[in-house]
Amino acid sequence: MKTNLIQHLGLALTGVALALSGGPASAQTVTNIVYTYDTAIPTWNGWYNQIPTFSWSSYDAATNPASGSLGVYIPYGMDGNGNNSQCVFFSGFNPDGSANPVNLDNYATESFDILVDTNSTPNNAGNFGTLQVYLFNSYNTTKLGEWLVPGNATNQWYHVSMAIPAGIGTWTGPAFWFQNWDGSTYPNQPNGPCTYYIDNLTFTAKAPSPGINLQPVSQQLYPGAPANWNVSVSGGQPLSFQWFKGTAALTDGTNVSGSVYTGSLSNVFSVMNVSAADVGAYHLVITNAFGSITSSVANLTITHPTGAEAVTTVALSPVAFYQLNETNNPATGSPAYDPVGGFAGVYAATASNAFDGITGPSGVFFPGFPGHEGAVSLAAGSGQYVKLPALNLNTNTVTMTAWIFPTAVASDAGIVFSRYASTTAGLCYNDDGESLGYNWNNSQSTWGWQTSGLFPPTNQWSFAALVTTANDATVYLFNAAGEGYGNNGVSNPNQLFEGTTYIGLDSAGNTRTFAGSISDVAIFNYSLTTDQLLSLYFAGAGGPTLRFNGQNLSWDDLSQTSPYPSTTTVSLQQATSLKGPWTAVTGATSPWPVTTTGAAGFYRLVVQ
Repeated sequence: MKTNLIQHLGLALTGVALALSGGPASAQTVTNIVYTYDTAIPTWNGWYNQIPTFSWSSYDAATNPASGSLGVYIPYGMDGNGNNSQCVFFSGFNPDGSANPVNLDNYATESFDILVDTNSTPNNAGNFGTLQVYLFNSYNTTKLGEWLVPGNATNQWYHVSMAIPAGIGTWTGPAFWFQNWDGSTYPNQPNGPCTYYIDNLTFTAKAPSPGINLQPVSQQLYPGAPANWNVSVSGGQPLSFQWFKGTAALTDGTNVSGSVYTGSLSNVFSVMNVSAADVGAYHLVITNAFGSITSSVANLTITHPTGAEAVTTVALSPVAFYQLNETNNPATGSPAYDPVGGFAGVYAATASNAFDGITGPSGVFFPGFPGHEGAVSLAAGSGQYVKLPALNLNTNTVTMTAWIFPTAVASDAGIVFSRYASTTAGLCYNDDGESLGYNWNNSQSTWGWQTSGLFPPTNQWSFAALVTTANDATVYLFNAAGEGYGNNGVSNPNQLFEGTTYIGLDSAGNTRTFAGSISDVAIFNYSLTTDQLLSLYFAGAGGPTLRFNGQNLSWDDLSQTSPYPSTTTVSLQQATSLKGPWTAVTGATSPWPVTTTGAAGFYRLVVQ
């Protein structure tokens, strides 16, 4: 390095304070990031993901001259052969040496000053080639821009500024790069080495006006259910909030209708015990000293359970219930309503639903569903889903139920599954892609349990369930061929379900997408019994009611009962366990006497 390098003062720019929030607004700030290089910075020659220092992609040493700037030396031909890249990048973003990643969506520009040392030789075009600026994270890079270094850069500092595009997200460092600068790509390759100096590398924070990172979602609820909206916001503190219904500003308290508002001056707002009086359009206005922003409108509508299956499900008090009957186009961000708990989700844009003509279990063979029953349809390997918000269950007693119509095998495919932070749990397929299984706490004793013996048939509707307790888990399957279950005696710790839960996907990979249709997903924060699950199945599938009065079994004669045709027959079957094998009780008619002594017996009716 030349000791007579032009002196250049590194002045840190004034910080701009921003507030970020996920949930309630926080006091976290975002300031300009400024590297002045006025103090020695350690260097390291090696690979990625190391301590937060300057790193190099070659073995040429970096220096930090007394003038307070970063020197970058490029030998002739980069690696001496003329065919490799030369770059300097950061493995840590913050000038204090911390390894905290930075969300570049909070920053507007990257700027720096550059000077070329007089020992450098221009190329045949009289310049020093193109300096490319990248944003760096592990093995991923995004090109921000490039700047042609002029020949007179050896006797003056140049200030270069480049806009940071939106949507980059979290990154861990910037990079300066002469990308593959060899004779085949750049005919005017320098005739000798080049040294340049960088100073005042600055990431300028965006203006701190309010912003919305997550909009409120429309809600369709049963009477008495809660409507909950959590709007993720950003902006300079202090932020103020005001919720509106139509044009009317809302205040906390109990309304004449009996509903209760809480959080009307917060980004987290609830309407408890909703009724017809609460139907309307809601929105949030966020304000600070730099401006204001209005959220999108979230509509609240009231509906009622239709069909025996929905009525029976609601009576068992689920935390959330997704009938997936929506007719809005998923490509436009169609919500997936939860009329019980207000945990409205959203369809993947590429998924299909009733808008696309997808139907669920309904008609003659499933009289407990309404005639307009819909479903979500997902393609194998597509990564499609219905995305649900945090359910915050924090329990080890959970029941998940779903009506499924598989069309192909899909190894480890999720049916109802959460993989977020400390939670990995849900109902899914096993590795073979054919049998039902589950995962709890990502324990190998759960996802490695391959012996449920339950194989959902393709192109046919089945009712599947996972029931966990503190000491075991049971997977169930009910369909026209009968009922079955598999029990795994493994203890289950609490799972928080503090983040996203997916219908039809285990987010560990797109290959874990359920192939086929799913309808009427219910999630309970307690363990349902076998009888309760049977009541859910028969509420949807229909069928005769089997009654026992202590001496006799009796059932309804369906031969003349709508919607079954007149040729319908009902036969009684018996077994020594729920898993079978089941055998016909010859000549059984209603009522049928049974003995109540000796070993336990199981009975079922088959409609043909």
